[in-house]
Amino acid sequence: MKTHPISRNTDGNVLIICLFTCAILGFAIASCYMYVRNQMVANARSQSWNESIVLSEAGIEDGLMLINKYSGTTTPRGYWTNTAGADNWSIVGNAPLVFWVRRSLNGSFYDAYVTNSVNGQPWIRSVASKQFSGGQVALRRAIIVKAIPGSLFQGGLIAKGEVNLKGSVLVDSFNSQVAGMNINGQYAPSIRNDNGSIASASSNVVATVSAGGNVEVYGKVYTGPEDTFVNNGGATIGSESFVDGTSTGAETGAVQNDLNIYIPDAPSPPSGGISLPTKGSVIFQGLPQLNSYLLTTGNYRESSISLQNSEKILVQGNVKLYVTGDFKMSGQSQLIIATNSSLTFYAGGAIDMSGGGVMNQSGYATNLTVNGLNTCTSIKYTGGSDFIGTIYAPYAAVDMGGGGNTDYHFVGSLVAGSIKIDGHYQVHYDESLIQLPSGPHYYASSWKEIAL
Repeated sequence: MKTHPISRNTDGNVLIICLFTCAILGFAIASCYMYVRNQMVANARSQSWNESIVLSEAGIEDGLMLINKYSGTTTPRGYWTNTAGADNWSIVGNAPLVFWVRRSLNGSFYDAYVTNSVNGQPWIRSVASKQFSGGQVALRRAIIVKAIPGSLFQGGLIAKGEVNLKGSVLVDSFNSQVAGMNINGQYAPSIRNDNGSIASASSNVVATVSAGGNVEVYGKVYTGPEDTFVNNGGATIGSESFVDGTSTGAETGAVQNDLNIYIPDAPSPPSGGISLPTKGSVIFQGLPQLNSYLLTTGNYRESSISLQNSEKILVQGNVKLYVTGDFKMSGQSQLIIATNSSLTFYAGGAIDMSGGGVMNQSGYATNLTVNGLNTCTSIKYTGGSDFIGTIYAPYAAVDMGGGGNTDYHFVGSLVAGSIKIDGHYQVHYDESLIQLPSGPHYYASSWKEIAL
């Protein structure tokens, strides 16, 4: 019997091919593994990089909370030492003082710094250190923010609740401080602008802004996310060209329901103050006035005031008046503010201004400020003169009306709990008020990421 032996060369070739195939497969698997691992590390780094900016912004919010904790008080920045320590803030350096805090979150942390600049303007710097899986060194990103005191007057008519316009009402704007947007600092129809916005900060309330009759709004209407605007008449809302044209209703984009606004309490009244002087015959601007109270520069305080018949309050100088109870005007009574004078009025009770109304002879809204405190729940203005000034009464129902066919003018800005305007009324928002640092809270005016 003859046999054929198996070739050893064939066995060796098969073995080599298998080894090469396994090596190629192993290399491919290892490459895939390394690619997947690198992708996972890159994704984790990218995610951590994005999260680090959120962590930095948390530090900015922390700094704003510290500033606003004292912004409405008489405690100036730089004297927060004792109470700031309760929030774990520490002092770094001397002048200007820098406050610092470090807060940790899941192994990561941010360092927040609040610095007073030379002009007393606070700056906030936040540096975030974010750990990511697969990385031994934390990612660091930094933000610097300039904080400015916000204005209380960001529009023509702003309410926590309902804004109701009836009759013949016009709302527009101008700027008493910018050349070309006023005539000798005053409003005129020929230079009107279309930033006379109306806003309601309510939520979960239907139709927080409504208009009936002949209403023209040169600007926008803002409501909360759950609220709406209802046009019950011939209201026209939008840009100047739209309102002055032949169209009616709301221009595209002129009604928005994404309002997010904070309305703080009214500024606190000054402490102390003297009583009103004796009523009688006085000389005011070189002329005799009967049955009048003459207020000169200083702080005054009364439990209540009721002006009747032809009685007057005359303001000459820079006056602050705090009435803890009700303030009422009737008959032909008047409140007159002289040129180059100002009145800041703090109301603890209801306000009823009828009669001859308020005459602000300066012609500027900044010369008359009415602050309705938390206990001021009602303000009525039916006086026989235009109102030039600002009203800030976040808990008050404000009712303004005018009889007959005469147009009455409100020049300035009105912020209230609710607003109702009926009759022939024109509201002219002075845009310069938004630059007035009258608000008790600070806001971020600039935001910039800085290199480390």
